[in-house]
Amino acid sequence: MAVYYVFLWCCLVSACLARSVSDIKLFFIEKAMECRTDHSVTSEELHHMKNHNKVPESDSAKCLLACIFRKVEWLDEKGMFDEENALKIERGDSR
Repeated sequence: MAVYYVFLWCCLVSACLARSVSDIKLFFIEKAMECRTDHSVTSEELHHMKNHNKVPESDSAKCLLACIFRKVEWLDEKGMFDEENALKIERGDSR
């Protein structure tokens, strides 16, 4: 359920930055492919995450999502959600 809310938040941010939902999905897919080398998830799990906005129950899928969030700097070094970095995207302060 949390992934669904993150996806909705991404959609809101994309609207603020004039990015399409497909651009946001593509960005996260690229990050997922980078993280996939360290976290072995199946193609089926990736497909499920992409098309159903839901994280499978496997530890690998959860670790993949954490890796993605670290790459976009939404998680700090302790693995906690970093609200300030997430809000930078909304304000347009991100890279």
